Amino acid sequence: IVIKLFEQHPEAITQVNFDWFEELSWSLFFEDEIELSDQLDLAAAIAQYEHKDEFEVRHWMYASAIRPLISEGDEARATLFLDEIIDPEMLVELAMDKRVEPLWDVIDAKFEGDGLEVLTRQFVEFSRDKVSENPDDFDHQLRFMNALRQAARFDEAIEFGASVLDDWESIEAYGEDAQWFVDEYARALMDGGRHDEAIAVTKRLIEPGLDTDSNLVNFAINLSLRQWQAGRFDEAKETAQSLLDAEQNYASDFGTMYLYQAMICSLADSGELETAKEMFENEAKPFAESNASATFSVRICTGETQAAEQVLIDQLQSPKSRTTALALFATSKAEWRDPSSLRARRNQAYSEILSAPEVQDTLSEYGRALKLDGPVEYWAVK
Repeated sequence: IVIKLFEQHPEAITQVNFDWFEELSWSLFFEDEIELSDQLDLAAAIAQYEHKDEFEVRHWMYASAIRPLISEGDEARATLFLDEIIDPEMLVELAMDKRVEPLWDVIDAKFEGDGLEVLTRQFVEFSRDKVSENPDDFDHQLRFMNALRQAARFDEAIEFGASVLDDWESIEAYGEDAQWFVDEYARALMDGGRHDEAIAVTKRLIEPGLDTDSNLVNFAINLSLRQWQAGRFDEAKETAQSLLDAEQNYASDFGTMYLYQAMICSLADSGELETAKEMFENEAKPFAESNASATFSVRICTGETQAAEQVLIDQLQSPKSRTTALALFATSKAEWRDPSSLRARRNQAYSEILSAPEVQDTLSEYGRALKLDGPVEYWAVK
């Protein structure tokens, strides 16, 4: 019905609740209705393009329409939509996917020379203008924060985030959009090496408790992962275990696997490798298929390289998880400031898996790797 509405009355796009639309599209995708999700995204993007001067467009919708347009043979319209994409990360995603190969030359031309830097700078200024026009819109503020992270302007991102968080009451009042902004601020702090502050602000975010707001489970999970990434292994295990042991488990199977990632990797990184392996086999394994990304990280943490390679190969072969897997192959040309840091050493382990012959053979079937002139902190494996 929605697809027909956009096709027959494209002006209806100007009245759409985009939070609802995005949830509908993603629910179709995750229920394996990928073709239907593509048709929905395509119809919406075409309608949006026709009426783009009449309302605030969502540029991610153009990116979502590129693959279905190419599959229909409409490369001309796909090229038009490429020029409407503001976020460089979305272009990188498309530039890696073999389903978009007919337009790779067009995208490569955008990245040529200092192209990525120019695009990122434009994204920063575009996002800054949107914040100025909509000072109370946390979605725009989050996008600005992300743009600054992509530009390696971590100090500026942190300064901006701190200024917004000065009014903590607004964070509590606005709910989910504001919560995700705080989470993006914590990511900027992690990028900038300010781990303790990132952990502290994440703790503050979840202070009201999951019984008060079940959506906070997302950030409680992220807290456990940040504690692990910061080398605070005991705290990571404690945070994750408390969520797993809670009488009311608010985490989905997908989120539960992230909790096991925090626990297992913390065990392995603190020298308890056999205990880490046992936890995967005895506790985490039932959740492994629900979250391939976390399972991939766990297999690397426990030194099971062949298993990690197979997880990645399976991801690349699945249309549902391919975009996530391809993102691992977008890496920075830059060097780590501290190659001995935990995150730098962990990314070296990831790189060895990505370069394995069988993984590379599979990658060549479904996409390609990219080396980017962007910050290693942003383009490293998270």
